[in-house]
Amino acid sequence: MTMNKPLKITLAIVALLALAAIVISRKPTATTTATAKPALTVTLTHASQQSWPINIHADGNIAAWQETTIGTETGGLKLASVNVNVGDQVKRGQVLAQFSDDTLLADISQQRASQAEAAAALMEATANAERAQALVGTGAMSAQQIAQYKTAALTAKARLDAANAQLNRQQLNLQKARIVAPDDGVISARSATVGAVIQAGQALFSLIRQNRLEWRAELTAEQLSRIRPGQTARIQLADGSTITGKVRIAAPSLDVQTRTGIVYVDLPGVTAARVGMFVKGSFQLGATTSLSLPASALTERDGYSYVYRLSPDAHALLTKIKPGQRDNNQVEILSGISAEDSIIADGVGFLNDGDLVKVTVSGSKQ
Repeated sequence: MTMNKPLKITLAIVALLALAAIVISRKPTATTTATAKPALTVTLTHASQQSWPINIHADGNIAAWQETTIGTETGGLKLASVNVNVGDQVKRGQVLAQFSDDTLLADISQQRASQAEAAAALMEATANAERAQALVGTGAMSAQQIAQYKTAALTAKARLDAANAQLNRQQLNLQKARIVAPDDGVISARSATVGAVIQAGQALFSLIRQNRLEWRAELTAEQLSRIRPGQTARIQLADGSTITGKVRIAAPSLDVQTRTGIVYVDLPGVTAARVGMFVKGSFQLGATTSLSLPASALTERDGYSYVYRLSPDAHALLTKIKPGQRDNNQVEILSGISAEDSIIADGVGFLNDGDLVKVTVSGSKQ
């Protein structure tokens, strides 16, 4: 059978195309002939075992251990002087304010005169009673008259006692004209003003006793069950400083609204802590051992933490990890890698998953 001319032409074209495809497929490409270049020169590290503290984190207010309100027990007196201001350190018995005592001194003078009068009346009544007693049985004085003299002596004695008591009261009022500190501490509030006439019971000062402050941390029921007196707490203050306190006691009940309980932590005396601060802190319950990596080996993407593991063929493999606590330049690694993995230690912010890297110096296990 003889092929027609168009068919021959078609077959020839197909043959030429097939030959061209074979030639092209055997020709070396630029990719296969060129040597791949590493994206970055890196150093390696390995995760090491490190001791990490077990902490319970909480927040709460700083408050005074005990805050005492200092007032006056006498009324109607004018303040003559005020000797302290807010923030002053005071000692027990120190005079904080002084009332005008002119009226009190006059009352004392008058009462001393009344006392002297009662004492004289008692002397006379006692002498009369003694003379009447000497006449008993003589018939010179009736028994009724003798009893009256004795009663008069007893009455005079009672009046003298009353005068003495009134004098003691006036002298006590004079002492109360001096407002003194009931304990060592620091003045936290003052309402006393020179020249003001103060009523009995009116508050003049507030005193933080012994200048003792405490952190009132709010914890859940599960957290409270792990807290014991004497445990250490670290508190982060507003100025960035950290102070260490000791657990004094945990509340025996929870707030019905928040379902939290209060742990009272004693704070050291000289710190930047102030009453009313709302601060964060943590309770140290012990320690555990877990993996650790330098912070430079971690990178953050889309809210998650990653490291780059080195593959056997020197490629960077992006690996998601779960970080824990931080301590200076070290980060606790809770999951995602093992101690045997080679981890890229630096420059991770410039790498992409699968990049070829060049290793300079491989870090040993820490």
